[in-house]
Amino acid sequence: MASTLLKAKKTTDYYQADESWWQTAKENGVYVEDVEYDDSAEVYSVALCLRIEDANGDFLGVMKVVTNIEESVGIIKDALAKERSYKQKTEFILLDKDLNIIYSTCEKGFSDFLPKELAAHLRGKTDNQVPPYFLYQFHHDQFGGDQILFAHAHSSGYKEYAGLGWRLVINNSTKELFSPVVKLRNTIIGLLAASVLFAAIVGIFVSKGILGPISKLRATIAEMARGDISARVKIKSKDEIGQLAESFNSMANTRELAEILLKRAKEEAQSASQAKSRFLASMSHEIRTPMNAIIGFGELLLKDRPTEKQRDYLINISDSSKHLLHLINDILDYSKIEAGKLDVVIRESDLGRTLDEIDSILRPAAIKKSLKFDILQCGQLPSQIYTDSHRLRQCLVNLVGNAIKFTEKGHVYLNVSIEETESQSYIRFDIEDTGIGIEPEEQDKVFELFTQAKGDICRKFGGTGLGLSITKRLAEMLDGTVSLVSESGRGSVFTLRIPAGVEFHSSSRYDKYHYVNSLDKISDPSDPVFSGHILLAEDHPSNRKLLMLQLNRLGVDVTIAEDGNEAVRMALKQEYDLILMDMHMPHLNGYKAAEELRARGITTPIIAQTAFAMVGDEEKCLEAGCNDYITKPIDLNSLEEKLRKYISHKTEVSND
Repeated sequence: MASTLLKAKKTTDYYQADESWWQTAKENGVYVEDVEYDDSAEVYSVALCLRIEDANGDFLGVMKVVTNIEESVGIIKDALAKERSYKQKTEFILLDKDLNIIYSTCEKGFSDFLPKELAAHLRGKTDNQVPPYFLYQFHHDQFGGDQILFAHAHSSGYKEYAGLGWRLVINNSTKELFSPVVKLRNTIIGLLAASVLFAAIVGIFVSKGILGPISKLRATIAEMARGDISARVKIKSKDEIGQLAESFNSMANTRELAEILLKRAKEEAQSASQAKSRFLASMSHEIRTPMNAIIGFGELLLKDRPTEKQRDYLINISDSSKHLLHLINDILDYSKIEAGKLDVVIRESDLGRTLDEIDSILRPAAIKKSLKFDILQCGQLPSQIYTDSHRLRQCLVNLVGNAIKFTEKGHVYLNVSIEETESQSYIRFDIEDTGIGIEPEEQDKVFELFTQAKGDICRKFGGTGLGLSITKRLAEMLDGTVSLVSESGRGSVFTLRIPAGVEFHSSSRYDKYHYVNSLDKISDPSDPVFSGHILLAEDHPSNRKLLMLQLNRLGVDVTIAEDGNEAVRMALKQEYDLILMDMHMPHLNGYKAAEELRARGITTPIIAQTAFAMVGDEEKCLEAGCNDYITKPIDLNSLEEKLRKYISHKTEVSND
């Protein structure tokens, strides 16, 4: 680099004020000459001329600096080499405003250095059209197929000086340029991979330390859920998992103990329930057996034309006996319901027959109190319904019996009607009375167990407080309901509503009056109505005597067997039309006797008679080989009903 300070008013040797660069620099403050090539030095150089002024702004002269371009470029190259980002191979080319090469770091020519598109872009733009700098990314096979990034800049001048319009173009491989970024990316990816691997390793150890014990705990819980109350978690650690396992095992121990105690309590309860059932069955047998004799002989005496005074005594005996029997039945029914052993059997039932039974059972009580009693058919009714006729009869006897009991004058009506809904038909029984009625605050309590009317009414009318509660439970078992409307002092209407179980419009109709007329054709029970020979197996003397008298009154011959062994011998020796078998006899009971007779081929119908009235007794008798079942005390109507099924009616014999 060479420089010269040319002052004003020097000798002519130094005086160059007439030079154009002097005049331009003095006027404009700066002047740059075009690039010149020195053939002797074989270098390119450029002269820079600056106006020099003193502190007061007075003109002193012009400083001219001649710069070797290669030396200047070398300084730039050294500076670039020191930057880490440019350690990659970087080339640049310095062009004048006409795109002539001033300096190039590569041996390639202009056309080889620049992509054609970029060169065409630069040639097609004037200085004021080309941005001061821009980036250009280009892919070219001559660069090895790599992406090349070109950076272009040109001089924009200094103050008023427009500049030379030189251009500097730098190129670099994007692969090399961004290699630090790639390395950073690879480093980050490596760290992430290492983190994932570390997390996996930690997860394995965590799963062994936590998930493993938890899996054991879950498996143990599953075993306990399947019923293995002895299952325990086998974890010995002292950490939180170990404490959890210890707590679970403690809970399991408590549960196992509770299960053992519950099982023991259940066994004791079952044992107590069985003992209670045995006690009730035994008491039922012990009470019903003498009751059978009391009621039966009372009925026979009433039919033997007693004196008025004797008749009054006999009626009192009969009423008291039936009341006692009713109490026994209530207690037994309550015990069955409480134990969940009271079953219902839904089968086809004759509605007319059920209503006739209610009439025959309860009309005498109404007549005795001079009450008007009637069963009213309200509209058309089906002749057959599907229900448990025994439980239905029990509900109606309780409701109608209560109405008669609490009515001193007026009437008791049983209104029967059909009630249809969208889903099915219901039989509705409205028991209407003109009795004492029930206070509003008492109406919600009458269906509760052991609940009765007020003390004075209870003392006057008596009762256990079980009847309506049992009726409500029986109605629910029949999928029905019981409701009440009452006004104190005027009477009550109890409504029993049960499913008919039939399609009303397609079923046969019930006609009460036709049904009653057909019943009138039946002979008076006091007259002999049957013909046949019956073997009576009964160990109790009074019951044996009573049954023989009742059977003789019905027109049949009777042979007596005092125990099961004798009954078997006599049945094998002689043929009978029917065997009436007591199920609880000494030596050989009725169950064993019936089984032996069936085993030996005896097909004679057997009717079991027992004072037991617990759930399952009837099924037990039928399983032993009996054809039917009747409970003590046995009244003439029930006995006649059973006989009618198995031996000849006297009218049938006479017709033959």
